[in-house]
Parts: sequence; C-alpha cells; structure tokens
Amino acid sequence: MLPVDIQVALKKLYKDTKTQDLILKIGKKETELKAHKFILSTKSEFFKKKLTKETKEYKNESIEPEIMQSIIKYFYMGYINIHSGNCVPLLTAAIEFGIEELEQIVLDFFQDFISVENVLDHFNLFVEKKIQRAISHSLALIAQNSKEILKNDKIFQLLPESLKWIIQSDILEIYSELDIFWLVLNYARKKCGEEKYVYQKNAIRRQNRKIKKEFQNFSQFIRLSQLQDYEYDEIKHFHVFLPKHLIDMNQFWDYQYDKSNKFATQIEEIKKKYEDVDYFREKRSYSQNRNILRLLPQTKKTLASVLDESQIQQWIPEFSSDIQPIYSAKRDGFDCRSYLEKCQNVPNLLFLIKTTRGDIFGAFLNSSFEIKDPLAVIRFKDPSCFVFIARICDKEEYIKCDPQNKDSVSFAYYPDRGPLFGEGWDIGILEYMVILSLKLGISFQKPQIQMSDEAEKILSGVFKKLVIEEMQVYSLSQNQNENQNENENENQNQNQNENQNPKSDSISDLDSN
Repeated sequence: MLPVDIQVALKKLYKDTKTQDLILKIGKKETELKAHKFILSTKSEFFKKKLTKETKEYKNESIEPEIMQSIIKYFYMGYINIHSGNCVPLLTAAIEFGIEELEQIVLDFFQDFISVENVLDHFNLFVEKKIQRAISHSLALIAQNSKEILKNDKIFQLLPESLKWIIQSDILEIYSELDIFWLVLNYARKKCGEEKYVYQKNAIRRQNRKIKKEFQNFSQFIRLSQLQDYEYDEIKHFHVFLPKHLIDMNQFWDYQYDKSNKFATQIEEIKKKYEDVDYFREKRSYSQNRNILRLLPQTKKTLASVLDESQIQQWIPEFSSDIQPIYSAKRDGFDCRSYLEKCQNVPNLLFLIKTTRGDIFGAFLNSSFEIKDPLAVIRFKDPSCFVFIARICDKEEYIKCDPQNKDSVSFAYYPDRGPLFGEGWDIGILEYMVILSLKLGISFQKPQIQMSDEAEKILSGVFKKLVIEEMQVYSLSQNQNENQNENENENQNQNQNENQNPKSDSISDLDSN
C-alpha cells in the first residue's frame, strides 16, 4: 500500500493532460487515450520493451477502449473495478501486457465467479492463454460436477486442446470410462457436422472417415483397459470409428476376461507399443461410492425389470419382471444378423425398445417366425400381435395399441433392419438398428383413452424418428417350450400326431419379395 501523499500525487498525475507524452489509439475506431510513458513502462513488461524515447503513439485494435482506460487508471490509482462483464477482456489484456499483479487480481475474481453454469464458457480462454492456475481451478470444478458438465452441450464448443485437458484428468467423477468414450465419439460427430443420422450408405462411409480422423485425436486418452467386459461389448460395434491401437485392445480384453494366457505375449507387446498413452494407466480417482456402483447388479438391469409387472400381465399373463432377454442390442450387437440368430424360431416374443429420450416402446409377438432368405423382404401376420408404450421421457404411461383387423400385416422383415411391426411400420427399427421409426395408427389402432400431451404427439406422428439406446427381446415361454420338447421326444414314437402348443406355430408367411 502506497503512502497517502504518493497516492494523491499519482491521482493528480493521472488527470494532468499537459505532461502526458503518449497517445494510445485503441480499438477499431482508434479512440484516443493519453498516458505517461514512464508509468506504463514501470507497471508493464510489455510497454517497458515497446516504448522508447522516440515513441509518441501506440495502436492496438484488439482491445476495447473501456478496458484500456480501466488498465491505465489502475496503473495510476492501484485499484480496478472487476465484474462479470469485463473480467474476460481484462484477463486477456493483463496477459498480453505482462501485468502479473493485475492478472492475479482478475484470477482471484474468477475463482469466485466461475461456476458450474459458466466454466465451459471460459475454459477455452484459460487453455489458449495457458493460465495454469485457472485451468487447475476449472478442472477441479468440472471434476466435482462431471455428471452435469459432461452432458452439457457447451462441451461440444470446446477447442480440441481444451477437451484433452478434461478427458486426461485423473479426478473426473465418472461412473465408468464408457462415459469418456461416448463423450469423445459425440464430440467427433459434432465436429464433423453430423446433427442427424445419415441414411445414404456412401455418405455414411465418407462421414465415418471424417469422424474416425477426429476421434483419433482423442482416442489415446481413453483408458479402455478400465472398461468392464459388458461395457466393451457396448462399444465394439463402433469398430468402424476405432483406430488401429483400439483394435489391438481386443486382444487385451480376450486376455483380461477369458482369463487365458493365449495372448499373454502379445499383451506385453501391446503395452510396450503404447506405453506412452493412457490405456494401461492407473484408474481415475473413482470415489468409493462410484466403485460400489460399478459392481452393483443394476449395471445389468433389464428393461423388463423397470416395467410395472401387474400392468403388463393384464396384456400378457406369462409376463414376469425376472425374465431374461434372449437378445440385447448392447450385449449382442446392433446388427440384424445377431438379432435373427437369437430370435427366430422362438415363440411368445416380447420386444422392448428404449430411446435416448427415455421412452420405452414394446411389442408382443405370439408366434414364432423364420427367415430362410435374409436378402428377401418378408411379411407375416399374427392376430395376437400388439404394440404398446410403457414410458415417455422416463415417465410411466402404459398405452396398448391392438391390431386394426386380424388380416393386417403384423410383422415384417427387411434386410439390414430390425423388427418392423405393422403394414406401415407402426413401430420399426431402421438403419442398422439405431433409428426407431414411429407411425402408430396404420396397422395398430390408437386407443380411445385419456393420455398425456407427449403421448398424443407420439401417436399423432410428431416424432417420426428417435435414436435407440437399447433393444431387448424376451421369450416368455422358453422354459415351458423346452420341457414340452423333452416330453414330445419321449413320446414321439407313441403319439407322433399330438402337439398341443398352438402358440408355438410359426407365423404364416404372407409373401416373399
């Protein structure tokens, strides 16, 4: 703190326009400000090097006149008014002019000003200017609130270097490394301008190349060795985006989870090859609670277990919440071949589809189906088939849609697509089983009941396509069928013509194009 008499003298000097020997032309309009060269040179390393005895004028278009005026006043008076409207340009100017004392004052303000809501707005600046103190403080705030911040759309506006700082952090409060994988993949998609799913195959290939290139900028920071086996199953069908070193990691999983020594030598080679990246580093600082969450059975919770059992049993008496899926898209892969291998020739199928919005749609197919030619378009009918809604945006709402008539097409098969219910695909799984198509009311009638506004929108066709998060298929009478088959094998010599299981009859094939 300067003595009072010196403070008074500097205040008078600030107002003394006659002795000011430097004109500063600031901003695009070159607003003129005046100051003393010796004051600026004393307070700033930048001006100390820039200004000479012959210098009479200084120009700077990148800074606002109001900010420069505040800095000049600070040089003379020793204080400055910092608020949310000027803190960013003040920090930028303090760094540019090498005013370390002012930089620390502004950073003190930032430490109180930065919050969960605005930390991503300023993180690019901190990284670009290499302000380690602000970066560390921001990373700590992001780590403590990872669940909220990593789902904020602002994260897709970060510079690549800024995102790398975040995903390299050892203190992120995440439940699984899978969170980082999805963040990086979505960031790469956004950077490539992929707002909606692309339907043309050539466009998909072109876009995949761009996404893969963008993804590779971050892939070395994803600690894939920390994934559980079922988590790896969730991402392996994105192999088209994965660079070579992630494909090598397949061998790591085979070794890790099959408990086999088959790849032991190769694993050591992979570790050596990629020893400078993060795959085999220590785990992030998962808290005790998060480690417990990773081990809980809820990580493998089925979609059926979240439904109201009594409600579904009114429609399907065989239903119970402890049934196990015979097909899961996350487990078995989002592809048509896996779905067919698991589901055809199995009667009493319950289909449950969850979207990224939190909706759950379902369908029940009473009879079994068989696809002999996977390249053909085949339509079937099952009078007992129906579709339903169980949840809308994570809120329970049960709505059943029965067939318009018994002769309408209830189920269809198209190559490279999942199950399609109804002649007009009232509910259909499209585009390599990642897009859900909704056109309810064509083959399945809309019920005349009171429903929410969101349900009205769905049934009226407002949401024509939604992104699928998971699809599971259950056989509700699998155990009974196995027992019945055993009995039939024992008695087939005596009663070859007896078969009392109408539900296991295959659906009639209507046509094959």
